[in-house]
Formats: sequence, structure tokens, C-alpha cells
Amino acid sequence: MKKRNIFFFLALLCLFGKDLYGQKVAGHPPVPSAAEGAPVVVYGEIRDFEPVEDIEIAFWENLFTPNSPNPIPRKFGIKTHKGNFFNNVQPKVDRLFELIITDIQGPGYINLSSGKSLFLEAYLVEPGDSIMLRIDRMTNTIVFGGPSGDKFQCQAELEKIGLKRELERPKTYNFQNSAPLDATLDSLLQQTLADFGRHPEILLSHSDVVSSLKNGILKLDDGEYLSVLDRYKNKLSNSSAQILKANYLSRDRYRVARRFVNAISEIKADTISDFLMADLQEMFQQEISRFLKLEQDNAHLKDAYQYVMLINATLKAEEMLTGTPFIELVAGLRQGALRDRVVTGHFLERFVVMKEGPEAVLKGLELVEDPAMGSILRDLYERQAAGKKALDFSLPNEYGEMVSLGDFKGKVILVDYWFTGCGACVILNQNHLVPISEYFQSDPEFVMVSISVDQKEEQWKKSLESGKYTPPGAIHLNTGKAGGKHELLESYNINAFPHVMLIDRDGYIINHGYYNPTFTKLKEDISGVL
Repeated sequence: MKKRNIFFFLALLCLFGKDLYGQKVAGHPPVPSAAEGAPVVVYGEIRDFEPVEDIEIAFWENLFTPNSPNPIPRKFGIKTHKGNFFNNVQPKVDRLFELIITDIQGPGYINLSSGKSLFLEAYLVEPGDSIMLRIDRMTNTIVFGGPSGDKFQCQAELEKIGLKRELERPKTYNFQNSAPLDATLDSLLQQTLADFGRHPEILLSHSDVVSSLKNGILKLDDGEYLSVLDRYKNKLSNSSAQILKANYLSRDRYRVARRFVNAISEIKADTISDFLMADLQEMFQQEISRFLKLEQDNAHLKDAYQYVMLINATLKAEEMLTGTPFIELVAGLRQGALRDRVVTGHFLERFVVMKEGPEAVLKGLELVEDPAMGSILRDLYERQAAGKKALDFSLPNEYGEMVSLGDFKGKVILVDYWFTGCGACVILNQNHLVPISEYFQSDPEFVMVSISVDQKEEQWKKSLESGKYTPPGAIHLNTGKAGGKHELLESYNINAFPHVMLIDRDGYIINHGYYNPTFTKLKEDISGVL
């Protein structure tokens, strides 16, 4: 009798356990249609050798680059919890989580992470999506289920194709601005070429760069991506299928377009290689410019962030080759909503505002019609324009004492941001910041503040002792565990280093970020406000 009861109970568990699990974990009412402004529901379980207590989900309603700090995503810290007999057969290793993201107006993207482990990066979600996940850190696997499981599984397969291509692609080393390979490096190269595994691509001249670009274009192949999308065509909504298609057909082309832009910069700076510019012009006309026509009849291009990145890079290349301003080129895009995204993405690139000045953002605002994009650009201008009040902060120094911007009221402040291992930060410090420190060392109304984004305190302090990264006499501060994602950096759109700012004695920004912070330029600007 006892055995029969146990068998009967297990049979019930097999029959209804899945439904019990879904009801318990999801804990949400039936999902309304997207037209009703439905939420996005993310729920499931995570398994590890030790219980995972915290999960973070970041949601971007408007994404321009993966992990973009601008616009700032909505972030949700989730505390996982134990399951029970009906939904968790291994309570010591399995933890459950659930999140309902409300106020979703259209397609967006999510990241899902725990600590330093990033499980999902820039996965497309739409109003009404409900996705169940099983994350198993013991076996490094993720399984998708729930009503939107097919959409996520499709993205995982597309992502795997991209990662496979990155693995198979040769690592490129550009030695054209260096001395010829010495005997040791040459011997190591020959040995590597003879071994199994990924072989390097060595570029020793601008001609090699152009040849490498041509080879990259010849290897563009959409077949694998299209095959996956075709298998899922009956499982995805039309909007999902079109957004994913635009994203993944843009992925490899964007890499080519960015390399093309870099090649133009390198070859333009070398008058000896002027003859290669004709090759680049021809390559643009015959190949790169065709990127602008990719999926041009797709009605969902504005929501495909990788497509927006591709158009930005392609128009940048055309601007550099023809001299036609970017704003004039982008005005020719057929879809107004896409144009607005491209303009916004253009100005969110760090060096654009640094080079052209915050006032250039105002020209973009004149072209943009989408209120959401206009809001992003106005916010960017407000945060970066000269004459705006600098954001206050409170950060620890090397002694653990909290230091704020207000502590330096009445003084002119030069702020530089850096991290350990940043070669450009070392060069900037040695060639420009150290001379500035020496030149103004006797002026009590001038102070240099050095902010490191090193997450490890020991590493930061070791770098301070080396003297390589910061000038003598500077105030040393650190963003702690937040690192480069500290709210101060996100607010200023600082995502590349080194970054140098100048603030006047009343706390107003003189220069949000120097494009080329030389000793001469810094000395001139500092002297002008002292």
C-alpha cells in the first residue's frame, strides 16, 4: 500500500509538476497582447555548486551598442529564493528568480548576469514576451522555455554562429608602424604558423591592410544566419524575425566597415601611401557602399541596433572619403525613424562630441523628429556642454577617506580617468600630465584629480606606487567595485580611456573631454581660467 501511494504521488508529480513549477515561478497573470502594453516576464532557475543569491537584469528600451551606458538602462537587482518540493528537486543547488518589467513601449534588449558572469547579452525582447530559463553553471548551459523560448533559442543559435566565426577568424597584428620583426618574433611567428589552431594575420604595410580588407569582404557569408532564421520562421513574429535578420546580417559587415574606417585614417595620415586611397575609393563604391542598401525594405530597421551601428560606420567612411559632413549624408536615409537612431548613435560615440564639440549635438537635434531620440540628445548636450555645472561625486582616496568635488571649491580642477594596463594613459601622463603638474605646482588655486576605475584596490595602489599613471601631487581617487560602470562615468558618457576634463573654480565644465589633451593645450586652457 505504501509503495502504491508513493507511485501514485510520483505519477501526479510527473503529470502536473511542470505546471506547478511554471505557476509558482512565473507568478504573473495571463500576458496581455503587445497592443495593450504588455510587460516582459523573465523567470526560471539558476544552479551552481554554491547558491547564487543575486541576479541582475539590465533593460535597454533604446540600445546603440552592447552594454552601452547611454542611455542608461533600467537595472533590476533580483534576490533569488529557494524552491519547494514541487518546483525544485535539488534545493541546495537550485535557486529561483522572477522579474516582471513593466511599461514596455516597444522592442528592447536585455542583459542577464550574476557577479562577473554574463549569461545573456543584448537579447531582443518585445512587449508580451515571457521567457523561462534554466541556467546551469555546473555544466555551463542555458536552456530556454516558456512562451518566448523559441525566440531566445533562435538568438542563442545565431550568437553561437557569430562566436564560432570569431574563433575561426585569424588574429590580426598590425606591425606596420613598428620596426621589422626581430629574429625572436619571427621565429615565434613561424612556429605558430606551423602549429594547429588559429593562425595570426601579420600586417607589415598599408598594402597588407588593404588586402586584408578585401579578403574580409570576400568572406562575408549570410548562409548560416539565414538557415537558422528560416528554421524558426514559423515560430517567430514577423517583427522579431525582421529585427533579428537585420541585426545578424549586419554583424560581420560592421566589423568590415569599422576596419575600413580605421584603414582610411591610417593611410590618409601617411602621404607615402596616397596611391592606396584610390583602392579604398574603389572598394567603397563597389562593396562598402552596398551596406547602405542592406535590408532597405525591412520596416523594423530602427530596432536593430547592429544595423544602426553598421549604417553609422558606413556613413563615417563616406564622410572621410568625400568630405561631405555626416549630418548631410544621414539626411538622405529613406526611413525617418532609422535616421533618428543613426544620428543619435553617431553622437553617443565618445570621440564625436570630443572632436566636434557638444554644440554639434544641436545640429543633430535639428534633424531628429523622434521625441525619445531628441530627449537622449538633449540630455547628452546638457551633460557635456561647456558652461554646465559639473556633477558632484564622493569617492575614496588611497587612505579610505571620502573626497568630493565640493572639497575643491574655489580651485581650477583637471580631472583624468584611467585604469591599470592602459598604455595610452601612461603616455598621456608621462608626456603631458607630469609636465602640467610641474608647471602649476606652485599655484595653490590649481589641483589635479586622478580617478582610477580599477576594481581591485590592491592593483590600483600598486599602480599608484609605480608612478606610471598619475602625476606627482595629484589627488588619487577610485571608483571601487563599480569600475568603469560607476554612475559618474555613465553620466558623463565616459567609456574609453584616458579621459581628461577641466572644471573652473566655480564648478562649471570648461572642457568635458579633450580630443587631444597636449601639454600646450592644457596649459593654455588652465592659465585662461586661473
